[in-house]
Amino acid sequence: MSDFLHNIWQSVIEYWLLFSTLFAAFLMSVFRTAKMTGRIDWLESGMCGLFAWGIWFVLGFFNFPDGAGVLVGGVVGYKGTHLISNWISSKLGFNETK
Repeated sequence: MSDFLHNIWQSVIEYWLLFSTLFAAFLMSVFRTAKMTGRIDWLESGMCGLFAWGIWFVLGFFNFPDGAGVLVGGVVGYKGTHLISNWISSKLGFNETK
């Protein structure tokens, strides 16, 4: 059991910036949706975290510094989630007023 916990702790130490990026993007979306709608949209917040995770690996592939992933991942996660959410809603007809 201590070996398992040690491996978990080593992963946290090695990828702390990635975890920080995911957490920051998730929290940014939580606060944004709570401010805009008065309630937290957990699905959109989760999508924001996944977009930030994806952009982290894309930036790493192009040899950008790890710190750039925090800023770019948050911005792309926020804008990407917002734009994709609006696009899906318009395609499914959720934004139409009758």
